[in-house]
Amino acid sequence: MIWHYFPIGMRFPVRDFSEASKRRCWEIALSAIFSADPCGTGLYEACEAYDPGAGMPVYTCIVCYEGIKQARAAGKRFHALDALSSRLTLHEPFVQANYLESFGPYPLIGSIDGSGAITGSDAAPFLPTGLPEPMTEGHGLSILIAADGPDGTAETALRALGAAAADRGYSVTRTAIADGGAGTVRALVSNRNGRYETVACTDETGERVVETIGILPGGIAVLEATRGARQFQTLIRKTLDLGYRNVLLAPGALDPSEYELLLGEEPDPRMSQCTFTALSADADAANASILRKLGATVQNGAETVLDLIGFDAAAARADVVILASNAADGARDSAVCAALSRLRAERKPAVLLGGSTADAERLKNEHPELRGVIALSEAPAEKALLDAFSESILPMLGESVAKNGAV
Repeated sequence: MIWHYFPIGMRFPVRDFSEASKRRCWEIALSAIFSADPCGTGLYEACEAYDPGAGMPVYTCIVCYEGIKQARAAGKRFHALDALSSRLTLHEPFVQANYLESFGPYPLIGSIDGSGAITGSDAAPFLPTGLPEPMTEGHGLSILIAADGPDGTAETALRALGAAAADRGYSVTRTAIADGGAGTVRALVSNRNGRYETVACTDETGERVVETIGILPGGIAVLEATRGARQFQTLIRKTLDLGYRNVLLAPGALDPSEYELLLGEEPDPRMSQCTFTALSADADAANASILRKLGATVQNGAETVLDLIGFDAAAARADVVILASNAADGARDSAVCAALSRLRAERKPAVLLGGSTADAERLKNEHPELRGVIALSEAPAEKALLDAFSESILPMLGESVAKNGAV
């Protein structure tokens, strides 16, 4: 589809494409659209069955402007609305014509006329047509929310906590942190404004599978190295086929017996042209040994990821930092521990969500910047996060700023 005007898409992670899900997305999108000049626009939709960054389906609400000046003003406004951006995908939350032209055609589901009236098509009964309340900017406390977790759990935490904070008027910045596996790939691609490539590989049983490669600016490929050794070997070859020679490896738990089998084989001659850097935990000596034998330079994964995503600068701009961990004991989460060490050096007040309350006093003694260590309940993930925010984090925020001497 070739856009004749100037579309802006807002990408919402969703569980499904039901009318209820679409209506909720449009309620938020229209509130943002009406915070700028909405008149004379067309409304479109797009459904992505799976997004590798979000780890789930994505529904895109598209508003198309006829004038470039109107579109630019709206785009600037959208980026300033934390109550909007905190509900969107971490990777590419807003997309424009170049991105959207790769897909389509997009159905026109409604329009907003010159008076601001919304008209929906018969094919879109889910589109709200009442006048929405224009979304406003948050000018309160500046909060950095950093989350670690596998399989998209970090993004779930960032959306839930970010939306809860933004709805209360706080200024919100979200960042994913990680130490190993797919979480590291997502954290780097999202924070470095990278992209994803999908390639077909063969797994250990000979079955064809689809794998994802993260691509960072500068032509740096980021690969998850937790699959079987043969599958990982195929993924490396596919990466070389695409022309990448600077490769970051994000390993999780490697099986030494599998990877040792690769060492006796004739390597791909293109390997000699490559630079391989493994982002591995210092404590995982077995991983480090395997990766060095495979020709990789090993760096501390958690610390390197924090450097690459600009964590220190983001923390310096914030009044308070919320760290969320999916680990049973967040205080032993290597990514969270690395972040806490950085915050201690900056004397930046922080709250750890997902820790053990039994260790709260010890942790506060070790990390004076910690204002609270909060254990999550057994409720479903999003409810547990929201309960913890409203019941435990909100009362701490004022105290944290007061102790830090900032307003």
